[in-house]
Amino acid sequence: MKKIGIIILLTFSFLLLTSCNKGKNEEVKNEKIKFSEESYSLFEKFATDKKETIEKLKSLNKEEANNLYEEYQAQNNHTLYDIEDALAGFLDSIYNDTNGENFTDKDWADANKILNKYDLELWDIGEGMVTIRELPHLYYDMFKDYVTDDYKEYLKIWAKDGEKLYQADAGLLVSFEEIGERIITWENFLNKYPDSKLNIKVTALLNSYREDYLLGMDNTPTLDGGYDNIPITIDEAAKKEYDRFMKKYPNSPTVELIKYLLENYQNNNIYDLIRNKILNEFELDLTKEALSENLGRVLAIQDNFNENIFTGADWTVNLDDNTFSNAKEKYPIEFIGTAVLKENGETIWIWEDSSLAMEIQATAGNNAIPILTYNSFELPENMSENAFVSLACGILHDKIAFSGIDYTEKGGMYYFVVSKLPETVFSPVGIKKFADITELAIKNYDIDHKIFVENFLEWNKTKYEWQEDKIIADFGNEDKLEIQFEKIENEYRIKEIIL
Repeated sequence: MKKIGIIILLTFSFLLLTSCNKGKNEEVKNEKIKFSEESYSLFEKFATDKKETIEKLKSLNKEEANNLYEEYQAQNNHTLYDIEDALAGFLDSIYNDTNGENFTDKDWADANKILNKYDLELWDIGEGMVTIRELPHLYYDMFKDYVTDDYKEYLKIWAKDGEKLYQADAGLLVSFEEIGERIITWENFLNKYPDSKLNIKVTALLNSYREDYLLGMDNTPTLDGGYDNIPITIDEAAKKEYDRFMKKYPNSPTVELIKYLLENYQNNNIYDLIRNKILNEFELDLTKEALSENLGRVLAIQDNFNENIFTGADWTVNLDDNTFSNAKEKYPIEFIGTAVLKENGETIWIWEDSSLAMEIQATAGNNAIPILTYNSFELPENMSENAFVSLACGILHDKIAFSGIDYTEKGGMYYFVVSKLPETVFSPVGIKKFADITELAIKNYDIDHKIFVENFLEWNKTKYEWQEDKIIADFGNEDKLEIQFEKIENEYRIKEIIL
C-alpha cells in the first residue's frame, strides 16, 4: 500500500508539473512566442514581489511606504535586467528573425497577453530594439493609497509620462507643445512640494525636458543651418510653441531659457551655451548636495593615499600597461578624463572613453547628478576640477583613490583612478585629521556644511549627537570634537570647530 501511495503521489505531482508547464506554453497558441522556463520563473518572481510588497504596505506609515517604493523599484530594475538577459534571443528575433518572420501586430498582442498577466509588457524603443518593462501605472496603482502626497503625485505624473514612447531613432516622438506641458507639470510639482525628497530626481528629469525642448534631438532639431555659410535659424513650429509657452506661462523659470535661446541661437556654440545655462541656473544645487555627501570620505581617502602610498617614493605612471608603480609596488589604474584650461580661464572637462568613466556617468544618471553625465562641458565657476573628480569618484563608493598627470598631448591634466590599494588607505581618520579635513573642505569647496559633517562622521564610524546648534562627536579615549553651526538664511554653516 505504501508503494502504491508513493507511486500515485509521484504520478500526480508529475501531472501537475506537466500541466503547469503546458498551461504556460499554451496560454497563447503562437509558435513565435517562446518563453523559457527561466523567463517564466522570473515573471513569477516579479509577480510574487508585487504581492509581498502590497502586504508589507498594509502595516507601514506613509514615510515607510515611501522608502519601500524606492526599494521595490530598485528590486524590480534588477529583475527586469535578468528578464531581458534571459530573453535576449527572443527580443532580438522580434525585428531580426533569422527566418525573416518578424513580429506582426498579432504576435505583439499575443506576447503582451501573456506578459500583462505579470504586469509586464513588450516596449519598442526604436532602432529595431525591444525591451520588457513594467506597466506604466504599476507603481501608482500599488502605492497611491499608502505614500505621502508628494510621492503619490510624482507616481501619477510619472505614469502618465510613461504611457507613450518619448524618443527613438535620435528623434522626439512627442510634440514640442507636449514637452512644454510636461515642463510646467514638473515645475508645479517643485513649487507645490519644495522640500520633497524626490526633488533631486524631478529636477534632473525637468532639465532633460528643458534641453530637449530648446535644442531638440538629432532627427528632430529646433535649429537648422550653421554649415556651408548657411545662417542658423529656428524651426517655425518650435518658435510658435515658444511664443505660446511664454504667453501662457510668463512666470515659468523656463521662460528665461527660451529668451536666452532666442537671443543667442545664431552662435555656433549655442548647444554648449544652453547646456551651461541649464547647469548653472538649475543643477548646481543637485551637484552641491552630492558633493557634500561624498567629499569628506573622498578627502580622507586621498589624505591616507598621499600619506601611506605617495610619500617617500618615486612613482611612475605607465601608459602602456596602465599601472602606477615604484621599485617595490605596482597598482592598476584607469583613466577617467581630462581637465583642459582654456585661454579665457574656463576649464573644460572631457571624459575618457573607458569603462570606469562610463560607469561613473551611468551611476550619475541613476542618482540624478546631471553634471557628471555630459560627455564634455565647461565646469561651473564655483567648481574646481579637483571638486569635480572628487564627486565623480565619490559616487561610486568603491575603494579607489585618484591622481593626475600634466599631459600635453591631452591638452591638460589627465586624471586616473588607482585601485587594489592597501586597506590602510580606506581607514577612518583621527580627531585632528578629521578637523583639518573639515576646515579645508569648508574653505575650498562650495558645500552644505551640515550634510558634509554628518556624512563624513557616518563614514568615519564616529558616534555623534546634536546639542541645539552644535554637533558633539565622540572619537573615543575621551576625545570629543565640537562643531558649532549658525543658520544663515536656510542653510547651516560651520561657525567654529573646537578640539
